[in-house]
Amino acid sequence: MEIINNPGKWSHYTYQQKYLKGKYLGHFTPGGATVVPANENGERKLGDWEFYYDGYNAKDVDLQNYVCVGANCQNPLPESRRGKLDSELLKRHGLTIEQVKYAMHYFFSTVCFQFTSQSYLVWEMTKECHSFSIIHAWTNVYAFSPERNWGRSYGHNFQSVSKKELVWWFGVLIQDGARGITGGAINRRWMMNDVDHDDYIMNACTPAG
Repeated sequence: MEIINNPGKWSHYTYQQKYLKGKYLGHFTPGGATVVPANENGERKLGDWEFYYDGYNAKDVDLQNYVCVGANCQNPLPESRRGKLDSELLKRHGLTIEQVKYAMHYFFSTVCFQFTSQSYLVWEMTKECHSFSIIHAWTNVYAFSPERNWGRSYGHNFQSVSKKELVWWFGVLIQDGARGITGGAINRRWMMNDVDHDDYIMNACTPAG
């Protein structure tokens, strides 16, 4: 192993030789990565990037900007790294004592994912675009546009969608992606005997006929 450029001391099961027409090209990982060779100063650089295969000693500026001070492999989340919610900001978004007391997680989901505006007052205070309010409006406007034949189609009339339906539909897409995206075959999630069937998706939305 001494003649192989293996500064990280990787196992030969994951770092193997590669040949092309009988010619040795080097050692590579299964993903095709190989070692950056050392220059005359012993540094392994590629453009503006420097690679460290046998440990890295951070500089002071790196410790200040890029390192979680106090964290280590045994305790990645020490007490000193504990965060806290901004109570004043949450109040401005409409959070109340009752919502905290009864664990109304939908409020936090709405703040994080902006399903819909909490209130007109919040809208005026934050000037934030709550995406599902906008998506809801423009989905219906587009469906009843001249390009979509004023909401009519061959054998089907378009019914206005609600924000709730859009939230469920986005949830379907997230669940589909979490299970491994199906690409253009999401309809398999509704097929009872298919290996890709998903109860959450089936119960969230009725498949189109």
